[in-house]
Amino acid sequence: MTIEDAKYEFFEKLYESSSTIIYRGENRVNDLPVVIKLIKEQDSSQELISKLSHEFEIGNKLSSIKGIIRYYNFGKIHNNYGIVMEDIGAISLSNILKTEAIDISPFHASAVKNSRIINKNLNE
Repeated sequence: MTIEDAKYEFFEKLYESSSTIIYRGENRVNDLPVVIKLIKEQDSSQELISKLSHEFEIGNKLSSIKGIIRYYNFGKIHNNYGIVMEDIGAISLSNILKTEAIDISPFHASAVKNSRIINKNLNE
């Protein structure tokens, strides 16, 4: 699936919710890989646009922190509003779990130990 926009090319749909779609793509101007979160056309209420704008503002402020993805742009993209973010090539946990099992036993033991400590502290 390829969707073309004047500035962005969308290669792959990564996720779809009831109100947004997230795509992996490329900025056609500078060839940077990007992730684009778009509001679905039928759901482009002012409230949803404001929420997306707020998400961009927060993400943009955090972008200077090492290890946090960069937020590049918020505005009209492919006939609707969206956010353009840095694509680090990540794969969602749900996609990983479709192809391989993850051993959670080391995390489980730690969680049980920590829950006992928290429970003990709460009861004191």
